[in-house]
Amino acid sequence: MRRSALVGSVIAGFVILASVIFGAAQSGPVLGFNCLGALSTPYECTSSTAVGLRGNTASGTNAVVAGANMPSDGGGGDFVDIGAASGTCGSFPLTDNIQGVGTVGSAKITGVTLTRTQFDTLTVGEGVSGGGTNIQIPPGAEIAVIDAANSHLILTLPLTGTATGSPTVSIVISGDNGGTLIVDHESTQQCWQKTNYRGDPHEFAAFGDGQTDDTIPIQNWLGAYGNVNPTLAAGTTPPPNFGPWNATIPANYLVTAPLFCPPNATLQGNSPLVATGSTGTYQGSPSVRIFAGTGFTGGSALLTTSDYCRIAGMAIDANNMSFLGLQINTVDVRGTHNSIDGRALIEGGLHNVYCGGVQVDGLQLKDAEFVKSGTDNVYLPGHCGNVRMTGDLVESSGTNGVYFGGDDLTISGGVIEESPGNGLDIESAHEVTACETYYDIDGNQTAGTAAIRIANSTTVAICGNHFQRSGGDAAGSA
Repeated sequence: MRRSALVGSVIAGFVILASVIFGAAQSGPVLGFNCLGALSTPYECTSSTAVGLRGNTASGTNAVVAGANMPSDGGGGDFVDIGAASGTCGSFPLTDNIQGVGTVGSAKITGVTLTRTQFDTLTVGEGVSGGGTNIQIPPGAEIAVIDAANSHLILTLPLTGTATGSPTVSIVISGDNGGTLIVDHESTQQCWQKTNYRGDPHEFAAFGDGQTDDTIPIQNWLGAYGNVNPTLAAGTTPPPNFGPWNATIPANYLVTAPLFCPPNATLQGNSPLVATGSTGTYQGSPSVRIFAGTGFTGGSALLTTSDYCRIAGMAIDANNMSFLGLQINTVDVRGTHNSIDGRALIEGGLHNVYCGGVQVDGLQLKDAEFVKSGTDNVYLPGHCGNVRMTGDLVESSGTNGVYFGGDDLTISGGVIEESPGNGLDIESAHEVTACETYYDIDGNQTAGTAAIRIANSTTVAICGNHFQRSGGDAAGSA
């Protein structure tokens, strides 16, 4: 084991907004999330049980929020009142029977059956849900573009499912998104838009304590539109205020349902991992961890990617969870040009990286850790091509460390160790370069396995690698 510590569940005390909220310089109304009723003016509550943004009834269009679940929890910020909710953050429940037409893999829904007047009540950033036969709007999706003239919406997350063609999609629009666009609980409900969104899950009311179920806040964070701009020109893609996703507060986020990485998103943690030594030993662990908890349901992977999704500096942990009797994968690569880097830690899945579902290319795994898989750790069959692995640690695999069966793989400068199957299994592949990698304790538990296995493959170059205690050679280099 080359990592010195596992990810902990230590949450520091945060006082980011304390001086602003309670200092003498504060002016204007102050709103709060989930206020417990124990604080005095100006932090007021309409009730002790209501959920969502609400506060005093003082006049004014600007507000400072103390926190998401409690004051100074890192989830607060500045909001502006953009008007009565009925006219600016229109909501349309399932009973309104709003429909459109969508395609799996696309974020656009066309032919939306809203009237022009109804379209005019929408604001980008509103939460959207729904679906149809074998097609779903993924959890956390928000409105990114409103095109009333052409009766279509573009969402922040592409539609998922197995449907072919362009089936009908039922649409539910919630009015807010739980973080950057909030409808309060006053008698005349107002819609509040965040103006200084930083990109942390706490701003969507996540706890990050490793015990509270943060599924909905994390889904909403992944679909975040960010600092909403209600005057965005129709047709702008991706939205200029899409994201960001900067998880800067150390936290352990427990989730019990699948997550979706948006197109063009960088999920950025604050990893303290540092590479040391000639074999790439890592010290420390990412301070931000998203992990599957007991009762995980709804899919075969913890996180599914879209085109140009990047995961950097955080831990994604499937935590050996199963759904329908099968261990789930950690990251399911479904987009082109995905990247996992920046000392990210991917662990605890049947496959920690699964790239076998759809035809994709351009995957980059760089300076990251892939640890403790149920079977092949990094699984790259024929659907997955043009892959680059540089400086990675692949460790404690259930079977093979890396399996590749596609076109064009370059792997270099990393460590593959403790694989009871092959360290690197190249099968039915083409154009593979595997150089300058350290193989240790690979292929020494199963007959016929080795540090590197090559079968039915063409144009393969193996150069400058170091083999130690592999392929049944317990005495020294293979």
